[in-house]
Amino acid sequence: MTLDQLPSAASVLVDANILVFEFQPHPTFSPICHRLLERIENQDVMGFTTAHLLAETTHRLMVIEAGNLPGWAASKVDVEVVLPHEKGRLLRKDVAANRRITIAGGG
Repeated sequence: MTLDQLPSAASVLVDANILVFEFQPHPTFSPICHRLLERIENQDVMGFTTAHLLAETTHRLMVIEAGNLPGWAASKVDVEVVLPHEKGRLLRKDVAANRRITIAGGG
């Protein structure tokens, strides 16, 4: 079964991958993830997630964004994002994504 084949009124746990592909476009996976989130927003499907999955989404978006900044070596991004760092203030996509998730959830 694919995400598009979920029956109406189904309940699904929205994993971090679904959210990451919504906010960090991927040519193969983003369209189907977007359609699922639209179905959840339109209340055709009931979507649930957890605080842990939201934290994982935030972390992964920060790592992706940091990896695209000049001077951030891909192999060191995880360490630099976790540690207090001046460059960390430049990261903003994770904040925007969390706001959109909160708004969609009515929070």
